[in-house]
Order: sequence, then C-alpha cells, then structure tokens
Amino acid sequence: MSNVTEHLEEKGIEFEVLPHEPTETTMQEAHVLGLDAHQCIKTVVLDLRTGHAFAVVPGDRHVDLDLVKAAINSRHVKLATEEEIERDYPEFELGAVPPLGAFARTPLIVDPEVLEMEEIVIAAGRKDESVKCSPRDLFGDSQMRVAPICG
Repeated sequence: MSNVTEHLEEKGIEFEVLPHEPTETTMQEAHVLGLDAHQCIKTVVLDLRTGHAFAVVPGDRHVDLDLVKAAINSRHVKLATEEEIERDYPEFELGAVPPLGAFARTPLIVDPEVLEMEEIVIAAGRKDESVKCSPRDLFGDSQMRVAPICG
C-alpha cells in the first residue's frame, strides 16, 4: 500500500488499486492498463511565483501554459524541473505525482473535463501503481481552481 492509498483510506474515499508494470508516462500507464488515455489523469507540476501548483488534465491532453496564466492571472508560469519535483515531492516517484493538492500541500488547478468524468485513474505516487476513483469523491473537499487549461 502506498502513502497515497493510505491517504485515500483516511479520507474515506472509495478507490480501486490498479497494480501494473512500471511506466514513465500517463500514455504508457493507459496502455498497460488497457484504458482510454483520456481517463488516466495527468498531474503536471508547475512553477509559479508563489511556489508550485499541480495542473490536472486528462492524459491525452496537454497543459496550455497561456491558459494557466490567464486562469491564475499571472505571467510567471513554467513547468517545474525534474530536480525541483524530486526535491520538493520526495514522497512521489518522478512521473507518478498524484493530483492530491492537500496531501502534497500544493494548490490545484483542475481542468473541468476531469470533473465531468464518471471515473478517473490517477498515479498513486509510484510508477507501478494507479488508483481508480470518482473525481467527485477525490476532489470533493479540495480547495482548487477549476479552469480550462488544456490545449
């Protein structure tokens, strides 16, 4: 059990653990799980003037930094480096950051497409484990900004 699944249990969120061979990308994760990549949610770590934020989008989409800039009314938005991610989120493997803002003490910016889905699959902090759950359950009590950020 990962620290992510322990967190979900503590929050009372229903989920299903999906073990799989290690993957490096959300697209690979979807492929090995036999799922539509749209359903496998991607968490992109952003570097803002105020610190980091997680951009959360469907796995077959990409984060449009101009849309993020507009959504948060800031000109300073860039992708966090691998070194920053490893340093600031040691509890997660690189490429397996889950969209758990409160758990990681990081603000969330969620594309509305994610919230419209019945079920989503997220990285569980490890490259060999994913979690299937309802976005309503996962994000229900989260402080987040909802904005179209997909390109």
